[in-house]
Amino acid sequence: MGVVTVVLEKMSHLKDTDGAMNNPDPYVTFHLEEDNIILDKNLGKQQSSTKNCTCNPTYNETFTFNNVDSLKNVVLMVKVFDEDFGRDDAMGKLRIKLDEEALTPGEFKNFNQKLEKSGKGMFSRDARIELKIKYDQLVGKREEASQRMPCPTRKTMALAVKFEYLRAFFTPSCIEIPDVLFYDAHS
Repeated sequence: MGVVTVVLEKMSHLKDTDGAMNNPDPYVTFHLEEDNIILDKNLGKQQSSTKNCTCNPTYNETFTFNNVDSLKNVVLMVKVFDEDFGRDDAMGKLRIKLDEEALTPGEFKNFNQKLEKSGKGMFSRDARIELKIKYDQLVGKREEASQRMPCPTRKTMALAVKFEYLRAFFTPSCIEIPDVLFYDAHS
């Protein structure tokens, strides 16, 4: 298992898609997916905040995608929109194949990329986005505790997990499990 971290730093040279004399209100969506030949696997979607009335927004926002098995066939789809009343206008897009980017585990790689046109409105050929992307592979051993910790309450469970990657040992205290009635849906 691993974690993909994306830091949206800023964008520049955006243009209002309506062609009006005002500036856009841009935001960014990130779709992480495993791009397979037959069935794609959705690994998550996240969205930035909206920056009002600017062609050169600064974000410095971090997005985390957990439970990424590997970077094989993993694609980050970046889409930029102009927030409007009613339907938001597509401004630009970028597709990054993470398995082709030679990401060093634990280190951010900087991306300063031109956006491709997306949608029907006005578009600046100079529109750019600056990102940092990192992949951390969490390699470690999970060890379940062989015995339960005593608790003075109802049903309890204790679990100890050792993450060698983090070089830390976590021992949660007793967790109370409430009495719940279970019904067999097939009877």
